[in-house]
Amino acid sequence: MAKKFLLLFILIFVMLLVTACAHNYETGATYSGTPDTIDVIAYDEALMDHRIASITTAVQSPGDQIVLVSDVEVSRTGIAFALENRTDLEFNYGAPWDLAYYLDGQWTPVPHLAGADSGMWVSIGFSLQGGGIQQYRQAWDWEFGELPPGRYMFIRDGWLGDWDPDQDPVYALVEFTISEDSPAYLPPQPDKPWPDSIYLVAYDSITPNGMRIVVENISPYNIDHRVQILAIVHESDAVSDDWWQWEQLPFLPVEGYWIDHLMQGHGFLLSGEQLAVQLDWVAVFGELSPGDYRIILDLGGQAHPPHPTGWVFNESPTVISFNI
Repeated sequence: MAKKFLLLFILIFVMLLVTACAHNYETGATYSGTPDTIDVIAYDEALMDHRIASITTAVQSPGDQIVLVSDVEVSRTGIAFALENRTDLEFNYGAPWDLAYYLDGQWTPVPHLAGADSGMWVSIGFSLQGGGIQQYRQAWDWEFGELPPGRYMFIRDGWLGDWDPDQDPVYALVEFTISEDSPAYLPPQPDKPWPDSIYLVAYDSITPNGMRIVVENISPYNIDHRVQILAIVHESDAVSDDWWQWEQLPFLPVEGYWIDHLMQGHGFLLSGEQLAVQLDWVAVFGELSPGDYRIILDLGGQAHPPHPTGWVFNESPTVISFNI
């Protein structure tokens, strides 16, 4: 997963870099005084032309791929909604998005506020798995201010599956209306920690070579579950609340694919059901001598749709104290 996220991050960064270079090239901006003084008006005109072309393409794109599946909560400065990916491939996208309003039979870009950093975006990648549903909440007062009454569209572009420069963009479109009665801001949304997905029910059958654990899927999604062994420590070395600071037993050199020894207990786990998992740490740490220990485990795995990203893990690792 880490390699996949890194690749997605690099692709997003390259795309944004290429786009930024293209924008600068298309501006035809002239320099006066020093080389770092740009004709801002020329840049804004070129950016507006680019937005008009992008919005025109977006509204003509297929509307059955990334689909609105909720009511739209809207204010003059923000919007909240949910999208479903109705394809079999991941919908991958970056931070950029746009707003358009309906005028004289066509969709037109909403003007940016004067001085807004409309071309500056964080280089980061996101994904919505095939069949997944994701909640979104977006504010725009920093870029567009408060919108007057009218008919509008939120537009986000991305691609399906692996990035291909020859692939046509895929768009998520959300139409909404601002009225005289629309509030200035959406109600504040409380910060909620990402809920745990897997609960440790029991552990037993402890030997110098391993143990049996029972886990329960407490999420609303079916999960292809696995247990990752993060570390084993002597009980006497667990001297703080931060497990990564504990003195851990050294990993043994192993043959073959090393991660296979850490990832154990694979199994399909339905929502609300339990799974018995046998852990074997001999290849990772060897047989344990008599004493008191703690094992640190990462519980989770790949969640089936409609989970948005397809990956569920507990916020904190699971720690089990045991005796040999």
